[in-house]
Amino acid sequence: MKKAYLVTEGPADAEIIKKLLPDDIVQDIEFVVGSGLYSAQSLARSILAVKETPVALVLNADMTNEASIQEKEDFYREALRQASSGAKFEVFLAKPGVDTFVFQNPHFMEWLAEQNYSKADLNTLRSHSGEFLYKSESKNSQDVLLLENILDDIDRKTIKAIQKSTFINDLIKFLSSVIGKKK
Repeated sequence: MKKAYLVTEGPADAEIIKKLLPDDIVQDIEFVVGSGLYSAQSLARSILAVKETPVALVLNADMTNEASIQEKEDFYREALRQASSGAKFEVFLAKPGVDTFVFQNPHFMEWLAEQNYSKADLNTLRSHSGEFLYKSESKNSQDVLLLENILDDIDRKTIKAIQKSTFINDLIKFLSSVIGKKK
């Protein structure tokens, strides 16, 4: 039985986060993928209300203004609080989104530059990571699913560097606390 749920807005966000979390945490949590912001929030509220199990709600802030981000975080935290009957929960807003958070990380970009990806792919990742991820989520596309290839290739050293970021570190701390793992 899974000890906690991690809810995301879409499959690309879930795949990125799954790759960045330690394996011992991933095995104890259930990933639930929404079809956008409101779907993810609704799923998280339902899990809290019905399953009474801890939830980490990971959303894209879709903005960089700190005051607006805090207001948005407070709004979603209050929405989850109203649905929770005591189960722990937390809201994690990636600024501006999970995609840019990862693809703009200097350690990740250093690692990626050393791989055998074309310059066109690297430029797409740097400047249009959101568009790239949405394109990658389309299983009907003729394009190679570059995101999956990159996530399969990423090395442990790079993952460890990204895990030190505040966003991922806070997510790991929360999940560790609710599933009973020591960080």
